[in-house]
Amino acid sequence: MKKLISLFAILAMVFSMQSCINSGDTPDATQTIALKGYNHIHEPAKVDAPLRNKAAKYEMDINLSQMTMTLKATGAIESDGEEISLVFNNIALKYDQTNGGFSFSLPEATPVASDGNNYKVTDLNGSIAAYALSNSATSSMVTAITVLQISYTVNDKYDIFATLQTSTSATPEIYYTNCSTTTSAEGIAPFTTTVTTYLVNFITSTKANVTIVSAQFAQRMPQMTMVFPNVDVDMTASGYVFKADELIPKISDTPMPNYKVTNFRMETSSKGAVASVAFNCNIKGLNYSVAAMGKLLPSVKQNSEK
Repeated sequence: MKKLISLFAILAMVFSMQSCINSGDTPDATQTIALKGYNHIHEPAKVDAPLRNKAAKYEMDINLSQMTMTLKATGAIESDGEEISLVFNNIALKYDQTNGGFSFSLPEATPVASDGNNYKVTDLNGSIAAYALSNSATSSMVTAITVLQISYTVNDKYDIFATLQTSTSATPEIYYTNCSTTTSAEGIAPFTTTVTTYLVNFITSTKANVTIVSAQFAQRMPQMTMVFPNVDVDMTASGYVFKADELIPKISDTPMPNYKVTNFRMETSSKGAVASVAFNCNIKGLNYSVAAMGKLLPSVKQNSEK
């Protein structure tokens, strides 16, 4: 089950229990959200400059009473090998009816930098959303996932974007939950499902595990969770490519060589908001082709799926 929920409502509930009283005795509702992930860094002025995938952390102090946010971004730039934190104060938040969360924008800003230098930041744009995700197909327990999408330019030189979300593991994750997957094979009618979803778990900046949740490639196939381990991470101008020429999937931590996967490729675009997946799997001499498209957030009407 994937349900888009109002971040505004979630924070309001939290604030009702954890309000801070300011010096004027007026409730001042604030909440901190910290997310870890990777910054996608590009120097467009340098034709031969490599794309960089750099560990990042974003801390958001949201004031619902004032509809403002203080944002601390770490991992975008460094000086003499030291990571620099940039703090943006009093960013105005707007309620976003599309995803039930917030959006924000700054055409130009000079954040407070941890090294005391001045950095020019332009075209800062972002959104914060949340959704509920069931822990399993048979469980009534759900996990609240917060998603931050952000992009900006530093010193007219570095174009940066990041897609970060609440991680259920020790390493950063990106979950594509609004998906359609079609499996086809010669002589068999194609099978399409919207239940299967895709989770990318970054091991390092160059390696990742891709987990297929509720994998189902035929009508009578029971849903299962499959892990495609240790795939390569490449970068494009608008996202990432996770790929492997061949791999042995794992089910319940057990390698399954009889289900060897070839030509695996998962590509994200639109700054991480959209993903496409394709791979082949030969089972008992029959070659299956799997193709999927997914989005970062559930659609507004996609309240639940079974």
